[in-house]
Amino acid sequence: MAILFRTAALSVAALVLVALSACSSSGTQASGSTGAAGSSTIAGATTQWAGSVCSSVQKLDQSLQDLANKLTTSSNGSQVKQQLQAQAGAVESAAKGVTSSLQNVPASADQSVQKARQQLQAASTRSQQALEQLGTATAQLQTATTSAEFAEDFASIGGAAATAVGGIGTLVSNLKQYASSAQAQVKQAFGSAPSCQQLAKAPPACPLGRSPAFHDHGHCPQMGELGSVRDHETGLDSSGTILVVAVLSRRAVLAGGLGGAGALLAAAGGCALVETGALPGKYRLARALGRCGSDPGVPGLTAGPVVTETFASRYRGRDVEMITMFPPGPAARLPVTVVLHGAGGSARSAVQLGYPAFLAQAVTRAGVPPFVMVSVDGGGSTYWHRRAAGDDPLGMIVYEVLPRLARRGHPAASIAIIGWSMGGYGALLLAERLARGTGARGAAARGTGVWGAGVWGAAVPGAAAVVASSPAIFASYAAARAANPGAFDGPADFATSDLARGTALLARLPVMIDCGSDDPFAPQAEALRRRLGEPAGAVSGGCHDAAFWRRRLPAQLAFLGAHLSR
Repeated sequence: MAILFRTAALSVAALVLVALSACSSSGTQASGSTGAAGSSTIAGATTQWAGSVCSSVQKLDQSLQDLANKLTTSSNGSQVKQQLQAQAGAVESAAKGVTSSLQNVPASADQSVQKARQQLQAASTRSQQALEQLGTATAQLQTATTSAEFAEDFASIGGAAATAVGGIGTLVSNLKQYASSAQAQVKQAFGSAPSCQQLAKAPPACPLGRSPAFHDHGHCPQMGELGSVRDHETGLDSSGTILVVAVLSRRAVLAGGLGGAGALLAAAGGCALVETGALPGKYRLARALGRCGSDPGVPGLTAGPVVTETFASRYRGRDVEMITMFPPGPAARLPVTVVLHGAGGSARSAVQLGYPAFLAQAVTRAGVPPFVMVSVDGGGSTYWHRRAAGDDPLGMIVYEVLPRLARRGHPAASIAIIGWSMGGYGALLLAERLARGTGARGAAARGTGVWGAGVWGAAVPGAAAVVASSPAIFASYAAARAANPGAFDGPADFATSDLARGTALLARLPVMIDCGSDDPFAPQAEALRRRLGEPAGAVSGGCHDAAFWRRRLPAQLAFLGAHLSR
């Protein structure tokens, strides 16, 4: 029994830590600068309010971290119950603090601050609901006496933690972005408050690294590393159910299943934790079986220039970062590939994956025709489509990013697109909508299509080719909501953004879709590939991780370069 308790505690701790990692790493680096914000009295009141919000969110983050740390140090059922109950009370208190701070916005705050509060409230509500479920599961745990009951209750806690990922991640992401907002009073408030500055500058947390039980190597463990824990295994089976298998209770857990709570965990855990970039058990098991494959690393050669700039995006309602990656050699009038990052990422994610060096390798060693790659902040969980609150990352690309590149001499009337995970879905969505607005293969058909006239006149740019790496495609709105509550605004939003609507248009374009066979998104990737008539790429050995994306990148860049040069 002691081993079962420790196993379940470790597994739930990993889930909670994943939530914290998504919260702390999502969003972009904020600036501490301030702008004009009316009178000093109003500015002082809104700054004080913003500081209380940031401080309360930090306390909630810390209380969840303390809960996870206590779980990893528990050694028997009695300690698990006592420590979890005590820490759940602290989490509940911290959650109430967030709610209270959001309600105390000054009456003198302008409309932009009020709108920011509404966005924060929406994200807070999602996480609060999940935390309430966590409290209920914790209370239920106090009555557990058998192995099956413990397994079911811990699964309920893990499901609640997984569901909280989307709400908490969006909440922290918004707080960071408000510090560099294009709205003067919002920027003044969140950029000046010391607690908000501290939140913006905080380094990303190690998903498994704050607890000595998981971290003894002096670095953040990668996906799949669980230190030297020997008495348990965690994994994800083919149906998406997270398995918790203890050495001494393997039969009991497998025979008893995870019950109704396990169904929640299966739905939320299979994709949500992978989409945030950390599902330790799955990758530990897949790597042990040799299914994930090795990481080739970043090519060891000198990359071309990488230019970073920031501009105020009207379509996103905030300042965004844009990074242009050039190949070595002449850079004038090179065609353009737009890079879309994954969930919780930013424009810098492409650089971190090694895109500049891979581009240099493709051009200088593989003979790929040169082109520039442009990565831009699309939001941590926008899923690259216009949201009800007005955030429109695809509109930003079409009407702000591409015109900037065109004014600098780059032929932006026909572009290539590449993305991974959430960005892989976004790449396909952008290609489909460009085709819907202009016709296939970038032919500038007349008519405004889905975009409106905008700065391009009667037509918008076309897609020369699109690459989707491990695209985060959901089979239904229910599946999307279970995985990431913030991915879509509702069933109507999901239906409007469903790639199935544009399959005929995508089928006319040069499309490449790659996905790992051990990726929870593999079934949907395979289904889309069949509908498109088996385009370039494949569902092959690998997982939903950087190793797979780097392995496939050379072939993907060659594909894009070939079609851009036609």
